[in-house]
Amino acid sequence: MKKLIPLTFATALLLGGVVSPASASSPRYDDYQAGNGNYSDQQDESNYIHNRVHHYRSHQPKVNQEPQDFAVAPDTSTTAPAPQANPAPQDSAAAAPDVSTPAPTQPAPTNSSASKADGIVNYALSLVGKARYGHTNPSTLTFDCSGFTYYVFQKYGVDLHSRSPQGQAKVGVPVSKSQLQKGDLVFFNNSHKPLGHVGIYIGNNKIVHAANSQSDIKISDLNGSWYQQNYATARRVL
Repeated sequence: MKKLIPLTFATALLLGGVVSPASASSPRYDDYQAGNGNYSDQQDESNYIHNRVHHYRSHQPKVNQEPQDFAVAPDTSTTAPAPQANPAPQDSAAAAPDVSTPAPTQPAPTNSSASKADGIVNYALSLVGKARYGHTNPSTLTFDCSGFTYYVFQKYGVDLHSRSPQGQAKVGVPVSKSQLQKGDLVFFNNSHKPLGHVGIYIGNNKIVHAANSQSDIKISDLNGSWYQQNYATARRVL
């Protein structure tokens, strides 16, 4: 006689809980529970267990279980963007060149000043042979050096602010000898004092001035020995 494997309640639990006392209604199961133990053989026991498992599983209610979604829900909260500095507006046109320049020490005359310089020079030249050298008296056309320059420039609305060579040397801006232009004032030292004489530059390295009682109003060349040795400075007042 083959040895039968007893089917206990624990064995049913080990089989996945598929056989329970409440659901086992087969006579063969009842016989074993009653202690009959009348299984014919081991195969019958195996078949019996298999049939009960199948019966149990086929009668289990099906539970619809939604698949778990492990995707992380998107964060709908918005973060305020970091403030950005307003870019400086861009001009499509090219940047204008910097035309600011320091005031020149030797300014070039403008058209108006050049025309005024021509008028001053022409008027001064017109007095050669007419005006005399002496104590300044415009009514008699008598002038010393600074009286002559003051009178001529005043005719064209230019105030030299002084009737002395030293005072007139403070007007306008300095200009080098190599950059002299018509209408510039040219100063010389003499035996009496520094900046003791003044004349009007007329171009071509020449001046017109009230020279002395022997020459009166005359044109002199700056290349002359006395003018080279005593040249002091020049000023541009136009």
